[in-house]
Amino acid sequence: MPAPQHIVILGGGVIGLSAGIALLDRADGPRDAVTLIAAELPADGTHASGSAVAAAPAHYASAWAGAHHVSDAREQRTRSWDQTSLAVMAQLAERGSDKSGRGEGASGLFWTAQRELWRAPEDIEKLVGWYPDYKPLPSASLPAGIACGATFSTLSIVVPEYLPWLQARFLALGGRLIHAKVNSLSDALSLAASPTAPARGAPPPTTPPSALIVSPGLGARTLGGVRDQGVHPVRGQTLLVEAPWLEEARKGQKHCAEGLSVVRAEGWRDTYVIPRGEGRFIVGGTRLVNDDDAAPRAETTAEILKRVLPFVPELADPSRRTLLTTPSPSDVRVLATNVGLRPARQGGARVERMCSSAAGVPSNVPVLACYGFGGVGYQASWGAVFEARDLLDDALERPRLPQGSTLASLASRSAAPAARL
Repeated sequence: MPAPQHIVILGGGVIGLSAGIALLDRADGPRDAVTLIAAELPADGTHASGSAVAAAPAHYASAWAGAHHVSDAREQRTRSWDQTSLAVMAQLAERGSDKSGRGEGASGLFWTAQRELWRAPEDIEKLVGWYPDYKPLPSASLPAGIACGATFSTLSIVVPEYLPWLQARFLALGGRLIHAKVNSLSDALSLAASPTAPARGAPPPTTPPSALIVSPGLGARTLGGVRDQGVHPVRGQTLLVEAPWLEEARKGQKHCAEGLSVVRAEGWRDTYVIPRGEGRFIVGGTRLVNDDDAAPRAETTAEILKRVLPFVPELADPSRRTLLTTPSPSDVRVLATNVGLRPARQGGARVERMCSSAAGVPSNVPVLACYGFGGVGYQASWGAVFEARDLLDDALERPRLPQGSTLASLASRSAAPAARL
């Protein structure tokens, strides 16, 4: 049986935290020690410097995501990530909400109806035909300017609940958490090996780091040993909107809320409504490449609402309008404006073993990249980190888990019928 290892993860977003859980919640052999180092963490209220903050910074994109599971993957590898992630999230949702992280169920996941519209002709069966309850929309029912569409069921991800749950679950499984900013891969390994590093969770491992998984978000641009110049911000601005009457109108239906996305001819979404539960919705959005402005823009808020209202006029407060008036942005109850800088990468996400010989990392410590997911980190998370886990096993010259393995805690019961895979 392989000896337990000390694995270090750099990054505390959805990918880094999911990777930590994937390493700790596995069925075979002795459990590895896992140290996660992050400059930003969910629900902490502080930066790594110790200064108080009112909210997460925009570059900590995982805290600002919508989010829902709606795939637009066009390659088999990335589609497999999305399909695996939906199946795992479906099981986590089925087990029930548990914010403590000690149980098997996740907090912040619930099923919704989804209406997906494309402005250009598309093979929608290939893109989303694997979601449960998939049904193409008749062409006669499509709004003007829409070439095709479909409805299906999917999961909404309430980020203010789900991201802290990932952290709580990591700690409950025996992970070690260091809240600190590092400047290089070698700094991360040194900090993880230090028995005096301020940490939460498990005690310091007695063995030096055996491997490093790199998931630093936008930090991959400047991190010593990586300096990936293909990584860049994609500015997203969204609105938190209150519209409880939308849920009331769906009483008695299978799902309590419906989401919407409109896909541009270029292949990305800038018009969407994502249910958040309790009568609230995330409404978006923008996709501004290499725009790192973290300040909300009033003109962008107005533009978002002007795009969304023709598709979901019911977002407007019924008390602010009549049936004879066209809904306007001022009719919508906007509770907050959010800005996040998605960590995208030219060429797509990077999940592979890195060459670390020039990074000040010992030659016997493999380094794996798992970053650059842009706006699809949540929907790809579990599939991507399971692939990284397999690559880690290869690098450490130990057997991979059986094909299709996910989390050991979910293996005792079969998954909910989440998708037609």
